[in-house]
Amino acid sequence: MGDTSVADKFVVNDVTVVLLDPQSADQWRRATHFYNAAGVRCVSVPSGSNNLQPAHLQHVLKQVETPYVVMTYCSDFVFPEMLLAAQNVLGQSPDTQMVQGYALGYQPSRCEVKYYRLPQAAIVHGAMGARSRVAAFAGGNLQAWRAVIRLEALESALGFLPAGLAIDEGLVALSYALITSGVVQLVDCTSGLIEILPADSDLAGRDQVVADLARKLSQWDVDAQGFCADDEGYVLLRAFVDQTYLGGEADALFTSVWRQDASEPERVFKPRQYVELPYYNARVFADLTAVEFLLHAWPAGDAQVRALEGAWVQIQDLLKPQPHDTAQSVLGRLWQAYRLNPFDASVCRHLLESATSVGDGERASSVSAWLNRLTQLPAFDTDRLLKLTPSGKALAAIEEEVPDNATKEQIASHLGRHKNAEVTIVVLDAQEGNHELQRTFDSILVSGVQNFRIVVLKAGELPAITSPQDTLHFVKVSAQSKLSHLNQLMRDTSSEWLLLLEAGEVLCAGGFLRLQVELAAGPQCMAIAANEVQRDEEGLLFGIQRPGADLDLLRSRPDAMSKHWVVRRTAALEVGGYSEQYPDAFEFDLLLRLVERYGLECLAHMDSYLVIGHKPPAALKAGAIACLNRHLGELGYRGQVSDQGEGHLNIEFRHATTPLVSVLICVNDNFEQLPAMLDSVFQRTRYPRFEVLLVCENVAVAHCSLLAQGYATKVRIISAPQGVSQPEMLNLAASQAVGEYVVMLSNHCFVQTPTWLEVMLNHAERPEVGVVGARLVDGQGRITHSGYQFQQGGIVATPWQGFAAKDLNGELGMREVHKCQAVASECMMVRRAVFEHCGPLLSEGVASIDFCLRVALEGLLVLSLPEATLINEAITAPSREQTQVLSRAWPAAFNACNQDDASWFDYLDF
Repeated sequence: MGDTSVADKFVVNDVTVVLLDPQSADQWRRATHFYNAAGVRCVSVPSGSNNLQPAHLQHVLKQVETPYVVMTYCSDFVFPEMLLAAQNVLGQSPDTQMVQGYALGYQPSRCEVKYYRLPQAAIVHGAMGARSRVAAFAGGNLQAWRAVIRLEALESALGFLPAGLAIDEGLVALSYALITSGVVQLVDCTSGLIEILPADSDLAGRDQVVADLARKLSQWDVDAQGFCADDEGYVLLRAFVDQTYLGGEADALFTSVWRQDASEPERVFKPRQYVELPYYNARVFADLTAVEFLLHAWPAGDAQVRALEGAWVQIQDLLKPQPHDTAQSVLGRLWQAYRLNPFDASVCRHLLESATSVGDGERASSVSAWLNRLTQLPAFDTDRLLKLTPSGKALAAIEEEVPDNATKEQIASHLGRHKNAEVTIVVLDAQEGNHELQRTFDSILVSGVQNFRIVVLKAGELPAITSPQDTLHFVKVSAQSKLSHLNQLMRDTSSEWLLLLEAGEVLCAGGFLRLQVELAAGPQCMAIAANEVQRDEEGLLFGIQRPGADLDLLRSRPDAMSKHWVVRRTAALEVGGYSEQYPDAFEFDLLLRLVERYGLECLAHMDSYLVIGHKPPAALKAGAIACLNRHLGELGYRGQVSDQGEGHLNIEFRHATTPLVSVLICVNDNFEQLPAMLDSVFQRTRYPRFEVLLVCENVAVAHCSLLAQGYATKVRIISAPQGVSQPEMLNLAASQAVGEYVVMLSNHCFVQTPTWLEVMLNHAERPEVGVVGARLVDGQGRITHSGYQFQQGGIVATPWQGFAAKDLNGELGMREVHKCQAVASECMMVRRAVFEHCGPLLSEGVASIDFCLRVALEGLLVLSLPEATLINEAITAPSREQTQVLSRAWPAAFNACNQDDASWFDYLDF
């Protein structure tokens, strides 16, 4: 049972399995184990390229000693029964080139596998011509490259392929080459399993890839064979590509679930089945059981790891020793861990030891038998895989911030010499039980923090009778009365600061120690944000690095930004406490009211992880929108808040004016593309009130006038002395602009978003904003600029540079307006009055950065706007010499990031 060889009875003599795309070492090792245990030879093609390289594959085939081969991904499984059937057919039918069976799609998850029917090719026979075989395979997404193939036929087809195709595209071309070159035969058996990845939402992108590939293969076919050279043939070839390329349709058949203490899975079938297919027999289900055991005991691949990640996090938490542990409490947590994943051998070992120690012989015997089955497989290190996941990285970041014991003693000594402000930790507990509440208590006790009080506002029966003077005090509340009790607590307590938690949320020891040190320094702010980790319903962790006290991010992402602020109690009372009008967003509402009363400077940030909290409920969004509408009205705006999905909110401030905008374009190169660039500005800009000023050297005025003649009445040419720098040219243009706002725009930029000027004005017209910058991308959608960020050592970096925005949707600030330290002059809007006050542009290469720092010195914001997108293939990064000069000129701006990046306790007076 523990032996995962699905065919220990089989010895396949004439077929070698060729493993493709071994990107995951675990998948490769698992696949190798599977075939070796089944008595099947296998070799692998080295990874390292996104292209299908026939030469590499042919080199591997030279090592093959069998007459037949079958190719498969490392994540898939070919059953030895199919290999035996195929080698018999090929041995008896010399005219048959390849043999294929009926595959099952599968999708692994935690303790379950979902199975899918994959549409098959129509019946094929030896009398068919090449085009008829293509038509048969175009009717289903059976991929011909997965067949058992004669070695010489595969080598011949590989030599025939077009060059430069990606792996998935190349395998489609290989399928076409194989089908059109020889006879295919289908056998009536289940050939194996093909992993079905989670559904790709980019259907339009797949359609485009399929269309492009069909055109490439059509041209290749016309030049080489001409089987599908006519119009009808092209339609057939397009259908063949669509059915063969990955991501085709699959019908769900059944789910196989492994219950705890069960030696076999339980299978739950969908209402519709396809009994005419060879899936439904004892041999196949025995094969599936063995493969499932292997999959669960040896997880590998991004999709399966993602499915297990939350369980691994919870198990790691359950295995940690806790204060006041007993043998029974440890055993109880181990049973919880076992129920989460009975295939974790480490959990089973701990459970066996614990059950034996308390005399639970019956269950110890059951666990022992199961563990024996697991240990027949090679040892598997779950912790190694967890560390590579987002959850594992979040846990590692938290652990890195925990000082060692010696440093903790020094911190305690430091706090003993300074006023240590008391913090009241308010725990909101809406549950009847106390398990989650105990988790929160344990995290506080093991952190080593000092001078705190805990008040629990609890629904249901109280676990103890306490008084307000106790360090731990319980107050009975209901869902309707919790906010009134919370406000009463603020009036009654003497603590200077409050932190709100929900039962089950835990404090991070390093972050809370740092908080106490920061509070001892007597900050003048009213609320402090820290980084946090959010836990979803499946236990997955999402690290949120809050980039400073950023009001725009707070408004746009209340789900990520509004929880677990440390609030000054007196300030909260002065603005009226927590409003019962917004019970689902009361913390968010309080922060907005603090800003309304005290301004942006009342918010502060601590760059440490403070809380591992729950992912906010969906109800927060509706409450946050109501809060924002009230907030905008309070600030005098007639704004509108729109829901952008996935927690993102967008604000249109709806300013009363439509100011004139002067677009300044410096032309000292790129003359050839200037007409196209101007076309993009005039034809793709929806905002009506703008003028364009082209500034160039006096020797180029005539040439620029000629290039811009199509817009002669809409473009002013500004003549600059020969040899002046680009900043000087922009300063000259700005001095002649008549718009209330000026936009500095590179002549390498091409407008992509028609609303770019409206988006920029939406924020530039806010009185607290000084500069706004657009997001710049290259032709493939990869980010070339999204604002500058200062880093340790005087480095000026562009976050997310080189990444496509669609690949970074989870990053805070990727889709939202956010504060930054500077933006590039390639597309920068500034109020003309601000430019005249803070200008002119000075240093070549870092002029916009230097200018933005001067603007920030005046207390104005610098923002990056992802909704205003322009195409600019590349931006020249400041040189090392330029940034060093900049860091010497602005030491405070760079010293702040140097201190943030260092260990915070290095700055204490030990």
